[in-house]
Amino acid sequence: MFSKRQYSQKFRDFWLKDPILKDWLQVVEDNDGNKVAKCRVAESLYRFKKSYNNQRKKMLRLTRFIQNFLSNQYVDTKVSKTKEAGLSLFTAMHTSVCVIDHLGQAINHSLTNEEDKIKLHRTKCSNIIMNVWAPHFSDLLKEDLKGQPYSIIIDESIDIMKNLGIVIIYYSNRFEKVVSTYLDLVRLNDCDANSIVSAIKDVLQRFESQLINMMGIGTDNASVMTGVNEGVYAKLKREVPHLNLIRCICHSLQLAVSSAAKLFLPRNLEYIISETYNWFSRSVSRQAKYKDLYKAINDGKTH
Repeated sequence: MFSKRQYSQKFRDFWLKDPILKDWLQVVEDNDGNKVAKCRVAESLYRFKKSYNNQRKKMLRLTRFIQNFLSNQYVDTKVSKTKEAGLSLFTAMHTSVCVIDHLGQAINHSLTNEEDKIKLHRTKCSNIIMNVWAPHFSDLLKEDLKGQPYSIIIDESIDIMKNLGIVIIYYSNRFEKVVSTYLDLVRLNDCDANSIVSAIKDVLQRFESQLINMMGIGTDNASVMTGVNEGVYAKLKREVPHLNLIRCICHSLQLAVSSAAKLFLPRNLEYIISETYNWFSRSVSRQAKYKDLYKAINDGKTH
C-alpha cells in the first residue's frame, strides 16, 4: 500500500490582511527558516496541511473566541479596582445599587480613554459591597470593640420578614469619642424573648464582645422586651446584673398621653382628634396629587 503524500501549505502574506485573521495572526520563521503562522494571544504555531479555504473554515471557531477575548479584555489594574471599590462604597453610603448601571454610563460618557472607563454594574457592585466592604468594616468594628463596655439599641420588625435590628454604642479608641453605629440585622424565626436573646448573643459572639460588658439596652415598651419575668431585658438581667433598661422616649410619651387622655378627657375626644388629623393629611395629599391635573383643566389643556 502506498502512503498518502503529506501536503504542506506555505504561508501566504495576504492572510495577514484577512478580516478574520489579521487581529490575531502574525508570521514568524521556524527552525528551518520557513514562514509559519503564529497566534498573538496563545503564542501557538500553526502549520496548514490543507487548502487555505478549508483551514479557514476549520479555525473559524478559534478565531471567534480570540476576537471575543480581545474585544472584552480590559485593563485589570490596581487603579481600576480602586475606582470600582470607591464607587461601590459611595453607592452603599448615599444611594441605591439600582442606579449604578446608569451612574457608570454617565461617568464613562465623559471619559475618552478606554483604560480610564469602569465596568461596574449592579451585580458586581453588590458583590463588592457584600464581599469586600462589609468584611472590611466588620473587622475594623471587631477590633475597635475589644474589651470596651457598650450599650445596644434593639428593635424587631414583623412587617414582611421577622428581623432584629441592633445598634451599638461604645467609646471608640480609634476615633476618641462615643460612637453609635449599626451592628447587624438578624433574621428571626420567632419574635419571642428567647429568640431575640439568642440572636443578640450570637451577634456579640461573632464580634468577640463579652456579654458581661453590656451596660445598657434600649428598647420599645413592648411586653416581649420589657416583660418583668420573661422579657428580653429580664432574661439578660439575670446574666448581667448591672444591666440598665432605657425605654424609648417616644413610646413612653405616647403611653403617658394616652393614659392621661383616658382619665381626664371625654372618651371619644382622642378618636376625634386622630381621625381629624388623618382626614386632613389625606386631603392635603390628594390636593397635591391632583394639583397638576386641576391646573391643566383650568387652562383648557385637557378635555
